[in-house]
Amino acid sequence: MSQRNLPGVVAAAGLLAAAFAAPAAAQGGDGYLFREPRVSASFRVGYEGAMGPRTLGGEGDVFRFTQDLLAIDRSDHDALLVGGEIAVRLAPRLDLALDFTHVRSEVFSKFRDWVDNNDLPIQQTTAFTRQPLNLSLRYFLMDRGTQVSRFAWVPRDVAPYVGGGVGVTWYEFEQEGDFIDFDTFEVFSDRLVSDGSTATAHLLAGLQYSLAAQVVLTGEGRYRFGSGELDRDFVGFDDLDLSGFDFVIGIGVRF
Repeated sequence: MSQRNLPGVVAAAGLLAAAFAAPAAAQGGDGYLFREPRVSASFRVGYEGAMGPRTLGGEGDVFRFTQDLLAIDRSDHDALLVGGEIAVRLAPRLDLALDFTHVRSEVFSKFRDWVDNNDLPIQQTTAFTRQPLNLSLRYFLMDRGTQVSRFAWVPRDVAPYVGGGVGVTWYEFEQEGDFIDFDTFEVFSDRLVSDGSTATAHLLAGLQYSLAAQVVLTGEGRYRFGSGELDRDFVGFDDLDLSGFDFVIGIGVRF
């Protein structure tokens, strides 16, 4: 190895050692850390119950219009969700958390009372996508651990919390397939789309369970409030109801 490359190799080795040393410095022995953790990162999966299709509005509600014409049930827009979260500890019982979630339902349907000229069903697919980016304050109802000495912090097994926050939700409502022109009663094919973004708010409650000193399992329920304007192919309808109830399970690392 040349003398010219030696400083670069030493620097790279130092960075690599630091990367592995940082978690080790926070990790003590079994069941404790050297200090109270400041940051956590987690992966989350769960289920969202979309409330808009359940709490149908007036005649201008796109969910009511869709369910009246098409063979779609109120729960068909419920869907699995995936996401991630980063949280920073502001105080012993208070966190500031940033999370992002992707939810998409896709429902295959047909007109309830109409068929085409060949007595075949008039079919289409309705998709409803929600992508919230949320900022939350999370307050724990008890201390999450105990500082037993100058060099040891022991996490509590179970830590319940409540909270709330605000965010931005990107959304898209899409229908693709065959439709009826009720002026001429002709069947035509099309793709109808409306998308946008809007401010939302939410309330939450959850429970953290310590699987290990640095590993935590989270169960959380959350209710989101909000609505977004429909445009493009759905001009004339009322705002799209984006409210919904989420239940998520997350696995995370704190350091």
